[in-house]
Parts: sequence; structure tokens; C-alpha cells
Amino acid sequence: MQDKNCPHGHSVLADARVCVTCGWIFALPPGTYLGAWKILESQRRHDRYFYRVTNGSDTGLIAETLEYFQAKTREKIYQTLNPMLAERGQAILDYGHWQAENLQFLHTRYTEDLWPIVQTPLRSQLDQTGILAPEDLVGLFQSLQSLGIQLQERKLLNPSLTSLLTGKDAQGQWRFLEWEYCVFESQELLYPRYFLGYHSARNRQEKAPEAYHFHLMRSALRALLLESITGSSPVEWYPEPLSIQAVKVLLSTEFRRWLEDFETAPDPRRIKNLPACYSSDQARQTLQKSSQLFAEGYALFQAGKLQNALPSFEQACRQHLLFSQAYRFQALCLRSQDYPTFLRLIDQALRSEERACFYYEKAQGHILNQKIEKAASDLLRAIAIAPYYPEAWYLLGSCQERMSQFNLAEAAYKKAWQQRHNPRFKQALAELFEKQGLPEQAKKYRQGTLSSGTRARFHTETAQTAETILCRKGHRNSPEQAWCQRCMLPLGLEVGDQIQGYTILECLKHRNPDLENFNSVYRAQTEEGVEVLLKEQFIPAAKRQDFLYKYEYLLKIQHDYIQNIQDVFLVEPYGYLIYPWQKGETLQDYLERKGAAPEQTVWQILITVASVIIHLQALDPPLVHGDIKPGNILLTETGDIKLFDLDSFLAIPPDFQPYQPIATFPYAPPEQENQHQVNQTSDSYALGITLMAALTGIFPEIFLSFGRKRFLKWENSIPHISVQLKNIINELTYWDIHKRSLLSREKLRPWLQDFKNLQPLPVPEKFKRFQAAFWAVHRAKTEQLDEKIRALLQIETSRITLHFCASRLYQENKLTEALQLLRNIQSFGTVHENSLWLLGELYLNLGYFKSAVEVLNQSLDSCKDKFWPYILLARSYIGLKQDRLTLVAYEQAQRRNASSGFVLEYISVLFEKMYFQEALDKAQKHLLLTDLPHERAFLHGISGKCLSSLNLNEEALKELQESLRWQAEQPAILFEAGKICLRLSQPEQARFYLKGCLEQTPTHHGARFYLARAEIESKNFETGLEILNSLKPQTHEDRVDLRFQKARVLTLMQRFDEAEACYQELKELAPCEAVSVNFGNLCLILHKYEKAQALFQEALGFNPDSFQALHGLKLLNSLPVSGN
Repeated sequence: MQDKNCPHGHSVLADARVCVTCGWIFALPPGTYLGAWKILESQRRHDRYFYRVTNGSDTGLIAETLEYFQAKTREKIYQTLNPMLAERGQAILDYGHWQAENLQFLHTRYTEDLWPIVQTPLRSQLDQTGILAPEDLVGLFQSLQSLGIQLQERKLLNPSLTSLLTGKDAQGQWRFLEWEYCVFESQELLYPRYFLGYHSARNRQEKAPEAYHFHLMRSALRALLLESITGSSPVEWYPEPLSIQAVKVLLSTEFRRWLEDFETAPDPRRIKNLPACYSSDQARQTLQKSSQLFAEGYALFQAGKLQNALPSFEQACRQHLLFSQAYRFQALCLRSQDYPTFLRLIDQALRSEERACFYYEKAQGHILNQKIEKAASDLLRAIAIAPYYPEAWYLLGSCQERMSQFNLAEAAYKKAWQQRHNPRFKQALAELFEKQGLPEQAKKYRQGTLSSGTRARFHTETAQTAETILCRKGHRNSPEQAWCQRCMLPLGLEVGDQIQGYTILECLKHRNPDLENFNSVYRAQTEEGVEVLLKEQFIPAAKRQDFLYKYEYLLKIQHDYIQNIQDVFLVEPYGYLIYPWQKGETLQDYLERKGAAPEQTVWQILITVASVIIHLQALDPPLVHGDIKPGNILLTETGDIKLFDLDSFLAIPPDFQPYQPIATFPYAPPEQENQHQVNQTSDSYALGITLMAALTGIFPEIFLSFGRKRFLKWENSIPHISVQLKNIINELTYWDIHKRSLLSREKLRPWLQDFKNLQPLPVPEKFKRFQAAFWAVHRAKTEQLDEKIRALLQIETSRITLHFCASRLYQENKLTEALQLLRNIQSFGTVHENSLWLLGELYLNLGYFKSAVEVLNQSLDSCKDKFWPYILLARSYIGLKQDRLTLVAYEQAQRRNASSGFVLEYISVLFEKMYFQEALDKAQKHLLLTDLPHERAFLHGISGKCLSSLNLNEEALKELQESLRWQAEQPAILFEAGKICLRLSQPEQARFYLKGCLEQTPTHHGARFYLARAEIESKNFETGLEILNSLKPQTHEDRVDLRFQKARVLTLMQRFDEAEACYQELKELAPCEAVSVNFGNLCLILHKYEKAQALFQEALGFNPDSFQALHGLKLLNSLPVSGN
């Protein structure tokens, strides 16, 4: 016999029933006997089979599926079900089991009149009619209502309700075909099935049985009803539930309210009467026609006839303009042929509604066109919407592997494997480890020994190494920190230190991770006495080879106008760059010292930096600097101009926009700031804004209007500057990359000629006075600020000066004065968004939360793609105690690429608002994206706290230990770990953590209290009592806790009189069950039986089911009668 293949292409033995690679189950062939019944034909529905059978004199239908229940349970289910099924006309005639290849199949026989339903189920009907006819919809709904009542009477649930297992019989009655997996309301069974699209993916692993069963049945019922009403298959929306967003306008308000009520009803079996579903007859006809067209196209699409399917999808879109699925499948038809049109169509689907599956398929399109960074970005968006999405995690891992981000790829593959045990995911992990030369780890996945389970989803394993550095006093810190977290001494190199032959002479700039600045800059000298500039930056372990590769490549790039790198080396965990030392100042320092630069200097900057950009673009592959700004342009004492800081450079392959996380506002172009993508015009834009800053002597963001997408009226402030230079800047700074000027040698020649012919006009005295006053305000100390502002506003009162002065007042915490100035801006016409943001921030800090919300929402009318207003909105909603709106605003900020610090803020707020599962999911996802030790420490710490709040103490302790591995000096985490160890009955470990906490914060009251408890649990009674006696209660609750613990330890030390006094005081302070029970037990020891009996009776008054009180009374009754 020849082997056969499963539909996925795997070869199996000819008589095999199961493919061991993918789990596909083969049908029994016609002619096979099941007992006395011979199979005539078969039909697959979902992952199971139905057989039409005969025994020679009679025919029937046998439903085959895997058996997950024990024999007694199966009998109990069918005995409970069969009377109901008999009433519905589809009684179970008999059933039996079939063993094959270690699998047990259940065969259930029904009458043959169900076979037409198997052949043409509801889904087939919808493919023909688009949506159900009104009378059919009413009939289906009534059948579901009666089914729900019958199931409730028998305390059963049936989550197996799908359109492939539902249909009408010859008499027009609706039937449901899967009854094998009905489950009881009680917790004795766990529903074993999972139907893609019908059951919510996010709850697949959340198996607290009762809630899980009710959720699954509600989810399946909702999907079945919406499928019948809209024609859309829930399978197409995986991993999310079927959405009505695209057709909401066609549905009636009453139906939408009905759906909301159904989704929140405690019991999905009690279904209220269905209202009119559609907003009008015309709406129903529109939906029916578009659904029919879509079904025609989908059938062709499934058959691989993509070009034939395309017209049907296009007509469906014309019939209903918001038909997101039609746009989606149009895009899929063109994905491998017309990439730009594919992107346009999938983006149209996303504009109709943001769905995880749309982003997933957009990522697949990017991969087909070798745009891996874009694919990874869209996959992260998909996962943000639907965290349970194993296919997306797997594809993300594949992208990260191709980008050589092996640690991130490993974490993504593991996440996919945790969510679904697909052999392909495990194979990817094995191949990844083999690629990295880790045969032992690869072997574990090849052998299939990966541990799994519901708890694994809470802990993302990582191969990253946690590193620490010591401050001068020996305290351990994360290597990217600027200051010791305990003694606040500076971290890093100090004057006189030597490293690789370089001696430190002066620290020019210290790193500050709070401002996302991770570099320190020093003046140093070589052994020969030559001065150099030394730059130090923390490099995560996974990126060190890339660091060396990158800068060894840059060593080869030499140019007269670049501050060329002389040397590069690693002294773990830091990377070091050596530049030649040149005296001078940056353009930013020049502007702050002297104000606007002369026009001749600006022309020189233009010619010089443009020459460098043209040189970089001429390399193979072309390079983009990616961070041109005044702070990266050096004006030397000899008059030369140099571009430096090539840290952010990127190669630009043809027709490709790489991912660039660095973006300095406002010099980065909008595509870099919003989408983190750069192209060959990105440096041109940054140069243009740099020139604007140099000419005007004003921060360029003051001119920026996001709504108008341009820098407004910046030229008006410099009438003495040549028109040619202003025009060049405008050409370089177009918002639209297609209009933006691309630098070339041909453009440089006429600019050089204009520079030579320049006849600068005299600088107006008013402009000089304005510059002096402007920068005087910028430099002014707090006590001088009011005077300097008055001087500036006397020279010029405009939108620019008012905004600038208000921002300086805000920086110095003069909020009322700043608010007064900002309110005057409205008299100058339209208020720019940055002024509205500043006004909103002022209102927020002054506690005017409603005013802040109003102003910030006004800014969103013209600027919806920036994260900052959403951050301010979220903080304002916190002040208004509107939790839901707070979380919505943070979510919007995160979707707009909010920087990492704000994502951590969002996670903290989720935890504070007690959204523990959501905070946990966000933290675990963000761990895949960051390699900064202090961020990883925070994320593991917050994960541990969330798990602790969810009573998952073992997993919580692992996360807290991981947090301490990344950053040891964390008193709050040590305290939390100590408390959890006590819950887990690990007093010695608790003592270790709590003592560590007290070493860092000796006055920590809570740590001392729990340390006392740990000592008591370790039977160090004297030590525990000594600590308790040293504590001074700070609140009433503290006093109660201290007295209770003291009473316990005194009892254990057999100092009964003192213990009795403590309990007597506790009875007055906080009478409760615990006090009465423990006091009663003490009285038993002292043979004060009557008092003990009274105390146990008192405990029952607090809790009638108190086990300890009942046990105490039972013990008293067994004793001989005795007085006190």
C-alpha cells in the first residue's frame, strides 16, 4: 500500500487515521464497517466527520469525534440530553467507541434525516443568500430561545454552536448537530473544544470552568447570530470576535442595544426577544447584496482564482463603502502582484476598523516585498490588539530572526509555542538555537521536552544577561544609570581614570536615562598626551557584535566635513568611541550664547552639511545620518564646520525605508517621528529645520502648525535674509516627501554661486535687540525671569514671544503667570497645537482638569497623530477619576509610538487602577521590545506585583527575582518578594529579602513588621518579639496587626498571661473572628473552658461557618465537664 498525504503535505501511512505531524484526522473510507453499519459516504465539518451508513435494512447517520470524557461521564451526559433531543426530533439511537492509534473515537448514531443538514449547513445557505431571509432568521432565533430554556432546565451548556453544525431539515425545522460536548454548569467537566472565530481566543487558556463555559457559549451564540444577520463568517475575524463596526450604520439602534445586553447577560441561555435587526429595508438589501458579492468572491478566492475573485470584492465595496472585509480580500488578491495597491487597500480596511488580522496580513505583504522592519512593526500592532495570536508571534519571531535580533526572536517563538503547541513553532526555536551555535538548547526543542502549561504564559523566558556596575561605595546598579540609586554618587568614569590607554581629563556630559540620553562624553588624552573626545555608551549584551561591526564600518568613512572616528572598543558593558579633539562649540551652544547666526555662516552650514549628505548618499548602499540638528554641528575655532555623531546612521537599500527609533523633535521629518522610518530626503528636512533655527535664532517648534503641516510665517521674523536662502529652506522642509528637495551636486552648484554673490543686508537693530532679549529669557535664573520677560515683551509681543515666555515660566514652576500669558495668545488668531498642549499642561498642573481636557481635545481636531496630547489627556482624566477614559487615552498614545517611558507610565496606571491582567499583558509584551536593564527590572517587577494580586504567588516570585537580577537595589521589590515568600511558607527566603530591603531603607516599617513574622515562622521567637516591641504603630490597623502578632508569639513562647492581656486589648480594638478563635484556643490551653466556649460562640457570630470555631467547640464537648 502506498503512503498518503494530509492536506498540509505531510506523508503518512496508507492506513493511518492521524497525521502525527499536524494532527489531521483522516475519514474512514466508504465500505468500512462500524460494527454492523457500513459507511456509504462521509462529510467533514470543522475537525470531525459525519458518515451516512447502512446495515442492509436501515440507514442512519453516525457522528464521529474524539472522546475526551470517561465512560461514566459520557453515559451521564447522554442520559441527561436524550429526552430533550427526542423532543427536538433528533434522538440519540445508540453510541459506541472505536480505538485507533492511541486515540479513542466516539461514534453517535442518529436518524438519516439529519444528513441533508450535514451536506448543506447554515454556512452554505449564507454563501448563497448573503444573509438569512427574515422568516428564516426568526425561525433560527426561536429555535435558539427554546434550546436555551431546555439546556437551562437540565443545567447544561452547549458551546458547540457554529454555522457548519447548524441547518434546516426537510420540514424547515432548525437543527444543531454537535451534542457530544455538552457540559454541566458545575465544575466537574471542562469543555475540550475550540472553534476558530466562534470562541474568543483570549480566553482559550483561562479555564476556570464555570465562567469559562458560560463565556464560550455566549461567544458562540453571539457569533452564530451575527453571522446570520451580517453574512460574515466569524472565522474570517480570527483571532478577534466577529465585528459589526463596518455594518453598524445598517443595523438598527434597538438591535445594537439588544446585542450589548446579550453580551453582558449572566446567562447566555436566557435570550430576550429579538428586535428588528436592520435600520431599514434598504439597509437590509444593501447588506444582502454586498454579502452575496463577497461570498461569490470568497469562493473564488478559496479556489485560488484571485483575478476572478477581484471584481466581486470590488462590487461589494461599491455596494457598501465601509465593507472592511471586502477591502481586505481585494488587497489579498493583489498582495503578490501589486504591492502599492495592496497597501492602499489594506490601509482602507484598517481605516474602516482596526483589526489584528488586517495588520497580520499587511505584515505578510511587507515580507513578500522584503520589508522586514515594516512587517515587524505591523505585527506588534496586531499583537497589541489581540495578545493571543500565536501565528502573529511566530511571524514576528521570524522577522526578528531575519534582522538578527535573536533574543527577541526567541521570546516571540516561545510566546507562540505557549499559546499553541504547533510543531512548526518548536522547530523554529530549535533552528534558531542551532543558528546561534547552541546545540544543547536546540536539542531540547528537537526532542520535544519543552515544558508547558497554563502558568507558562505569565513568564517570558529570556536569554539576556543581567549586568550590574558598582558605585564608589560598592552598591550595585544597572549599567545605564547615571547615579547610584542608594547613595546618589555619579556612576561611570571620573577624572583621572584610565581606560584602554586613555586618561579622563574632564566630563563634558553625563548620561541621563530619564531623558532617554544614554551617552556620557569626556575629554581625555592618549599616552602620548594627545587630547581626544571619548564617548561612552551602554551596549546590551545582544547588541555588542553589532556595535563593533557598525563602528568598524564607520571607521572606513572619512570626509573633511565629518568629525571622523579614530578608534572604537568595548569594555563590557560599555562601548567607547574616540574622536579627535577640536576646540569650538556646537551650533546649539552658539545660538544660546549669541542668538541668530549671520547669513554667511548659515550659507556655510548649508554648503558643508549638504556636501556630507551627498557624500553619504553616494556610498553603496547609501547612508542616512538620521539625526542632523544644531547640537550635532560643530563650529571650530579655526572656522571649520563639522558634522558629527554618526551613531544614528542607517543604510538605505533601494525602494526601502528602514526603521529608525531615534527622532529628535522638531528636526526629524514627520515620517521619522511618527512611523520611525527614514529615506533619502530625511536628512534634507533636518538640515532645513536646522538652518531655520540658525537664521531666526528661535526654537523652530514655535513656528510649527501640525494641522497646516508646515512651519508658519517663520520668514516674517527675518526680512533682512536673502530670498534665495529662504526658498531653499522651504524646498527642504516640505511635509510631503514627494515634494521635498533631494540634495545633489547639481543643486549644490547654483547654491555655491548664490553664496559667492551674497551681499548681506544690515541686520535691523530691532532684530538684534530681540535676539538679545530672547536668549536672556532663555538663560535667566528664576529671580531674574520676570524682569527679562518684560524686556522681551516690550520689544515684541506676538504669539511666538508669548508662547516662549509662558514655557519658561512653566519651567520655573510659575504656573499662574504662565497661564495668564498663554490666554493672551488667542488674540493673535489661530492658536497652534503646541500652545494648546502647553495650556493643557498648565491647567493639569493647576488642577483644572476639565479645562485641560477641553483644551487638549481642541488640539486633536488638527493633530491626531502625536502621542503627547493623549498622555496629557490621560493624566487629566486621572485627576477627574475617569478610569475608562484614562486607559483609552494611554492606549491611543501607545498606538502613536509613545516613547518607552510613557508606556511604563501606562502600565503603572493599569496596576494602580487594579487592571492586573491588562498590566501583566502589557508588561510581558514590552519585555520583548526593550533591552535596557532598568526598564526590564521595572517590567518584571510590575509583572510580579500583578501576579501577586492575582494570587499566583509562585509565578510572582519568579518575576520579582528576575527584576532583582536586572537591578538589585530595589527596596520595594525586595519587600514584595519577602511578603510572597511568607505566603509560600518560605520564612528563610523571606528573611533574606526583607533584610535586604532594610539594608537599603532601614526605617521601612512594613519590612520590619514582616521580618518579625518571618523570624516567628522560623521559630526565632525572641528575635521576632524584639522586633515587634521596637515598632511604633503608625495607624489603627498597624496597632491591631502588631498586637495580634505579639499575642501569637507570646503564646508560642508560653508567656500566656502576657498573651492573654494582648488578646483582651485586641477584643476592644478590633473584635473579629480571628481574635476570638485565637483567644479561645489560648483559653483552652489555660483550661478556661467556659471562657473558651464563649469566645468560640462569639467567633461563630462573625462567621457561622468558621471551621476553627466549630472545631474548638467540638473539642470542648469531648472534654470532661470542668470549671475555670
